[in-house]
Amino acid sequence: MKMFHMGWFVPGGGVQGWGSKWAGSIGTNWMLPDLYIDLSRALEGAYFDYIIIEDSLMIADTFRGTMEYALAHAQTAPKNDPLPMLPLLAQATSHIGLLGTMTSTFYPPYTAARLGTTLDHLTRGRVGLNVVTASSHRSAQNYGLEMHVEHDERYAMADEWMQVCNALWNSWEPDAVVVDEERGVFADFTKVHTIDFKGKYYSSRGPLNTIPGPQRRPVICQAGGSQQAAPSRRNMPTPSFRL
Repeated sequence: MKMFHMGWFVPGGGVQGWGSKWAGSIGTNWMLPDLYIDLSRALEGAYFDYIIIEDSLMIADTFRGTMEYALAHAQTAPKNDPLPMLPLLAQATSHIGLLGTMTSTFYPPYTAARLGTTLDHLTRGRVGLNVVTASSHRSAQNYGLEMHVEHDERYAMADEWMQVCNALWNSWEPDAVVVDEERGVFADFTKVHTIDFKGKYYSSRGPLNTIPGPQRRPVICQAGGSQQAAPSRRNMPTPSFRL
């Protein structure tokens, strides 16, 4: 029997539709989680499987070469990081999958793997990461680059980034956590391993310094459709939300 799965792609934590007829006070309370909590509960009630919250890392200045239009009309900015909101949405719902956007180009893989695992614990196994490489030079300049990395190389970096993250998520064997109170042993050190990864773009010793989450790793979503995006999908775990 074939299953029909539904997801909802949500604009990130910004000022959405402010000033319109039914916007209410969104112009002044957009930074609060209430709207997204209501949305998550409604989608869960409608039997959606997951929500993806997008993100961006810059304020646009394309029109007339200034930020005037973007800020006057709240286009692309202001915007909050979507990841801290995921545990709040998990507290307000019971089973819908919750995915926040993360830019692999600017997140060190160790930071990403540790954050993903932490969110997996905080959401009791319902978190996912929408991994993107970003496309704007303005985003890259916020992270110390003069220009963004060329398109195909960004995906090569993302492929290696996923290899490091996966290795870190596997650095604890499934039965490494013992929690033996009689012997006073929390974890078996022989089952926690360094990864000693050295690639073209990234290197990491490992292991991760937190225990695996309920899913062992967060669900990974990747929305790119180009040929260059295909290699990174090989290193992405199969979705495993516990519906």
